[in-house]
Formats: sequence, structure tokens, C-alpha cells
Amino acid sequence: MEYLFALASILAVVGIFFAGSRMFNTLAEGSFSQPEIQKAQTKFFITAALVEALSIIILASTYANLADGEVMVLHMYLSIAVILVFWLVGLTKLFVKGQESISSVTGENQSQAKGVVFISLAFLSGIPIASIMMLLNA
Repeated sequence: MEYLFALASILAVVGIFFAGSRMFNTLAEGSFSQPEIQKAQTKFFITAALVEALSIIILASTYANLADGEVMVLHMYLSIAVILVFWLVGLTKLFVKGQESISSVTGENQSQAKGVVFISLAFLSGIPIASIMMLLNA
């Protein structure tokens, strides 16, 4: 049961990473105009919402089906380790990709591009943090 938390986190991290990477690629190829940024963000939010919905369903059903004392400590810590590895690798890669996109932006849209990067990092972090907290409270 403990590994379902890791599965939900891996699905969220990988899915949001690819959605963020696709958004950054779209923005880096374009002119970084305001409508283009909004269009790319809308696609990212829809994709992230779909990915997170699946992960939230897995998390909620797993947490609801856990009985008190059913969690084995070794499996819990292994799940947390797997979650942390995927989360940190995803954060690092998405941050680097975002910084590459920011470097190709003109001065007027620089703050908008930075906002896009940090929003994607926040989306990437939500499910892994929730998974770790649920495992520690199980």
C-alpha cells in the first residue's frame, strides 16, 4: 500500500515535468508575447489539472484504505526516498529548463517568464509533499 503514494507522486512529477517542458519549449520558440504566454499557461494548467486529478484519486483512495498500524516502517521510508528522488530530480531539471527559457526572453516579459517557471515548480511540488505528509501520518 505504501508504494501507491510513491506511484501517485511519480505520475504527478513526470506528467507535470513534461507539461512544463512542453510549455517552456513553446515559449522559447515563440516571441514571448503576452497572448502567447497566456495560451501556453492555459494548456499547462489543463494538463497539470488532469495529471494531478489522477494522482489525487490514487492518494485519497490509498489513504482511506490504510488501516492504523498497517504501514511498515521500512516500506514507508523506501517510499519517501523514492518520492524525494523523483521530486528533486524533476524540480532540478524543470528549474534548469525554465532558466534557459528565461534567458531567451526580452526585458519587458522577463517577470512574466519567471512567474511561469515558479508556478510550474509549485505545481510539481504539491503531490510529492502531500504524499510524504500522508505517509508520515499513516
